[in-house]
Amino acid sequence: MKRQLCLRLTMFLTLIFLSGSLAGATFYVSKTDSGIQGAAATDGTEKRPFSTIANAVALAKAGDVILITPGVYAEPLKPKFSGTKESPIVFQATKRHGVVVTGAMALLESEANVSFITVRGIVFRDTRRDIWKINGQAHSGWKIEDCVFEGGGLDARISEDGKMRAENVTFLRVICQQTWGCGMCGQGVNGFLIKDCVIRRCNRSGERVADCTGGSKVFNTDGCRVENLVSYDNVGAGWWFDFNNTHFEISGGTFFGNHGVNAENQAGGIWLEKNSHGRVWNNLVYSNHGSGISIWSMEDLIVEDNTFVDNLTTWWRAQGLDDKGGERLWNITMRNNRIKSWRRDAHSISAWEIVNIKNVVIDGNVYDPPTTEAGGKPLWFWWGKDGKRLDTFSLEETREKLGFETHGSLSKIPFDRPLFATKAGLEVQLGKDGEQYSIDETLEKAGAKIGDVVDIPVQGRLDIQKSPEGKWFTEVYDLARKRHVRTTIESDEIKSAIDSEISRFAMWTPVWLKVRLSRLDEYDIQGVAAGAPHAAHTVP
Repeated sequence: MKRQLCLRLTMFLTLIFLSGSLAGATFYVSKTDSGIQGAAATDGTEKRPFSTIANAVALAKAGDVILITPGVYAEPLKPKFSGTKESPIVFQATKRHGVVVTGAMALLESEANVSFITVRGIVFRDTRRDIWKINGQAHSGWKIEDCVFEGGGLDARISEDGKMRAENVTFLRVICQQTWGCGMCGQGVNGFLIKDCVIRRCNRSGERVADCTGGSKVFNTDGCRVENLVSYDNVGAGWWFDFNNTHFEISGGTFFGNHGVNAENQAGGIWLEKNSHGRVWNNLVYSNHGSGISIWSMEDLIVEDNTFVDNLTTWWRAQGLDDKGGERLWNITMRNNRIKSWRRDAHSISAWEIVNIKNVVIDGNVYDPPTTEAGGKPLWFWWGKDGKRLDTFSLEETREKLGFETHGSLSKIPFDRPLFATKAGLEVQLGKDGEQYSIDETLEKAGAKIGDVVDIPVQGRLDIQKSPEGKWFTEVYDLARKRHVRTTIESDEIKSAIDSEISRFAMWTPVWLKVRLSRLDEYDIQGVAAGAPHAAHTVP
């Protein structure tokens, strides 16, 4: 009996020790002059913080948290050691977007094979190179959360040939803006998640889109999911899955106002090229200078339940000599989409040989054609190898000549948000009017505290869901800083109003929502909706 009791006590004390080691240490970094002179006089505690991020990096081990206070740090953040899946190493700004890391070279870069790193709330700024670039094998479990990348892009490129792979890389509520080249890139990643991010005004140098598209360029991935992305005013495509991406999804996104350097075929909302096994669903794509979606040489793709408004076209391409060596469109389904007010034609296909197209189903889509003084614009534009084109102007003609849209229909599609007259050029075309509404600034000006009711600007929301406790909730957000506020909804009347007045897709013009604050942490703000959304308000 005593022996069993002693054994149990030993196991209990061992668990306490292990749990303590999993928790790790907390180190502090501060640019504030605390009166401490010399690196030897600092130990990384809150009272004696390190003065550089590098001091903390040298010591950080699995489970450690490095808290960085506001300031400008002219040094890279370059982790040397790995965390673990259960105990990552966390580098976190104590104030969201209050820490700026700057310099001419890559600002977030890892040693070879460093994994399970979380970087949260930091602004990386002022470099013309890729700000985050990881090279080498086994960079797994990286999470970039609530960060801003300016001047240089966010590049999760594991290897140039795609032979080395990383696992489970996550970008969450990340803003890539005003970058010199590509905004967000990735290669050689399995389990790549891009969620609730913003990409805007990227590729300011106007690099050729074949080399560096505006919003993104992603290739050689497996299982990449792009959820709720907002991508606008980029020089190039809003999102580009280039080649060899498999089992990918794009859902819940808003892609608008993207434009080319000097031609309409250099830009679009979504580009898909030489990939397989993908699904693009429930996105809003509008006012892009080029195509709403480009489908080039794809296999096993479903495009469904999207809304396309005021884009040049939907671009299909299958060029080549035969079914082995050329480009092809195989096993493609486009259904239940809404297509409105196209600038040139609803669909444009460039196909050298019909053998390149197999099992392509385009059916059940709803069309709301534009009208002009010269008459309607074509539904289909077919460009063959011989240079001859075939236009169809009605669903009946499309069914007869092309065999598409057996169940397609014409109907008015409601769309009440402003459109943008995008054109070729490097200049910013949308302006920044939609970015002047900040939830954080509103709360700061109000001196908000828990229990207060605050009117916050809202420019979109996530799906309305029911919690395990049976309460309805959603997350509302702004575009200025991509601040999310988890909002509980306690009445059916308010739920109905939020559902109808706050779009599931990003809105350039905000509505306002009164929220009773229940949690006010730096990375977790929650509240209860205290009324229906309303439009009348002035900029705070």
